[in-house]
Amino acid sequence: GNSLNGPIPAGLFHDKLEELLLLDNELSGSIPAEIGNATGLQYFLAGGNRLEGSIPPEIGNATALTALSLYDNMLSSSLPDTIGNLLELDSIELDGNGLTGELPSSMGNLEKLMYFHAADNSFGSTLPTALGMLTALQEL
Repeated sequence: GNSLNGPIPAGLFHDKLEELLLLDNELSGSIPAEIGNATGLQYFLAGGNRLEGSIPPEIGNATALTALSLYDNMLSSSLPDTIGNLLELDSIELDGNGLTGELPSSMGNLEKLMYFHAADNSFGSTLPTALGMLTALQEL
């Protein structure tokens, strides 16, 4: 990474954006709701920063997303149900945050999901039975 700091500018998220690679910087603030405008976004890699707040439900509009990496931030709240709209997702990295609640059953829609890493959070105690439908899943 570099030493980029401050918030992620909301204006970055537009329909032509395909990759946003911001790993291992010092970015802070929340993930802008405008992420939902990035309908062509395939890679949102922002692990290893100081992002906080919740993952906005608008992320469900970024339907081209194949990789979501938000490990080692300070995210809290629960994973939005709209995560189940991201049918192209094959990788989710959420390790090392403060995420809570139950995993949404809508995750059962993510048929291409191969990697779901969510260690070191405070998710509820049960895994949704819908995860059993994810036949591509290799790592949980």
